Amino acid sequence: MGGFLLSRGIWVKVGLIGTMAFVLALVPIHPAQIAWVGPIAVNGYLLTRSFDTDVVILVRNRIREKRRPQPQ
Repeated sequence: MGGFLLSRGIWVKVGLIGTMAFVLALVPIHPAQIAWVGPIAVNGYLLTRSFDTDVVILVRNRIREKRRPQPQ
C-alpha cells in the first residue's frame, strides 16, 4: 500500500482504498476502537483530492530549489 500512496494519479486512490480496507479489517467492532475512525475519515477526505505529482518529483524539485543560487 505504501508504494501506491507514494505514487500519483489513480494509484494513490487505489492505495487509499486499500489502506482503508486494511484498517477496517484490523479494527474490531468495539466502542473502545473509536479512535480508528479518524485515520479512516482522513483517507476518505484524501480520496476527494487529486494527486498530480509523486514523492520522487516533490523531493527532486525541493533539492533543485536548494541548489539554485539565491539572488542578492
